[in-house]
Amino acid sequence: IRQYQDIIMEISDDIIELTEEIIEVIKNGTKKTINDKIHITLTDHISNLLERMALGITFDSSLLWNVQALYPEEYQLAVKAVAMIKEHVDLPIPSDEANFIAIHIVNSEMDLEIQETVGITETINQVMNVIEEDMDARIALEHSDLDRARFVLHLRFLLQRIVQDGMLQYDKSDHMMEMLMKEYPQQAACVTKIMQVISEKYQKEIEGERLFLMIHVIRLTTAKEIRG
Repeated sequence: IRQYQDIIMEISDDIIELTEEIIEVIKNGTKKTINDKIHITLTDHISNLLERMALGITFDSSLLWNVQALYPEEYQLAVKAVAMIKEHVDLPIPSDEANFIAIHIVNSEMDLEIQETVGITETINQVMNVIEEDMDARIALEHSDLDRARFVLHLRFLLQRIVQDGMLQYDKSDHMMEMLMKEYPQQAACVTKIMQVISEKYQKEIEGERLFLMIHVIRLTTAKEIRG
C-alpha cells in the first residue's frame, strides 16, 4: 500500500484510471490468480512508457521475442492492454510493447521480482532451443500447443520454486526412468542438457526433476506419433 501511495502521488489520475481499467480486463480474462502488486508494477510501467514515448525513447524487446509463444494467454491480454493505451493517448505506442506488459502479467501470477521473471523467461527460451536443436523438433513444437503449454507451465513452476528456494519435486522411479531412457535415448540426452542449463544458471541440483522433464520432452517430440 505504501509503495502504491508513493507511485500514485507522482502519476496523473487519468493514467491511474486507465491502468485500473486494464487490470480489470486482465483479471477478467484469466482464471489465474493475479497478485495485487500488479497495481504497483503496471501503473509504474505504463507511466514510464508514456514518458518514454513522449521523449521518443524506445526499448529493445528482442530479448522477449518469444513471449507470445511461451505465454500465449498473457500475451493476448497484453495486446488488449496496448490497444486500450493507444485509444487513450496520441503517442506512437509500438505493438511489441505487448511483450513487456505480458511479462508484467506473468510476473504478477508468479509473485516474483520483474528481473526474476525475465530471467525465467530467458531460461525457458533456452530450454526450448535445446529441444529444437537436439531433436530437430521445430514442427512438433509448433503443432503441439497443449503439450507445449503444459511443459512451459511445468518449467515456470520449477524455476519459480528454484528462485524462491522452495522444495523441488523428487521421484525415485528408477525402473521407469531406465525404461524410458532405453526406449528414448535421444530425449534422455536432451533432458540431460536441459538440466545442465538450469543447474548452471541457478546453481541448484535438480536430479529429482529428471523423470518429469523426460515425460514432457517425450510428449513434445513424439506428439505426431502419439496423435498419429
